[in-house]
Amino acid sequence: MSTEGSLFSLAVWDVKKGMEDEFVEAWRSFAEWTSRNRQGALGVHLLRERTFPQRFVTIGPWESVESLKAWRESDEFLEFFDRAKRLCTDIRPMTLDTVISINRVKVPAGE
Repeated sequence: MSTEGSLFSLAVWDVKKGMEDEFVEAWRSFAEWTSRNRQGALGVHLLRERTFPQRFVTIGPWESVESLKAWRESDEFLEFFDRAKRLCTDIRPMTLDTVISINRVKVPAGE
């Protein structure tokens, strides 16, 4: 059983050249639906690779394996994933557990 914030959904999306804006809008719409409708979703980030602008990474924490599994099995997820497959050359979804987490510590000025 995971503790809050220790389970993450991550995906690497290689988007077809010229389809980046359509992917971002499709992802935004789906992410907003997820945040309003899926209990257990604790937030999400869409990141873009600077040196390969067709590559995006999404990462978000989940409360439990059960909530993540239910989301991935939802009709809305499957519909979004089908759309994403048409926009991408490769998609690599992952489920990750935190092994080590180190929060930023402020260093006093002058040190």
